[in-house]
Amino acid sequence: MIGLPPQSFTAADARHGEHVPRLAQTQYVGQTYGAASALLSALALTGVSASLALQAKESRAARKDSGRNHHLRLIRMAASGSSGS
Repeated sequence: MIGLPPQSFTAADARHGEHVPRLAQTQYVGQTYGAASALLSALALTGVSASLALQAKESRAARKDSGRNHHLRLIRMAASGSSGS
């Protein structure tokens, strides 16, 4: 853009016959993409936080299940050891 002549930054507005800077037009496009990008980022952040919450819930459930299984093994070991004596 440094080597472009100043005329390339203006475009004729066919409706009003006035010149509108192309930089202004590209700013509007950039703002539109910026808004879409912000919306997409918000959706992605929501998805990541929901995934982390689900993972934490499953981790708690797995920890409880592991504790129950360990307790059950201890009970079985105690029951088999006491009846074998």
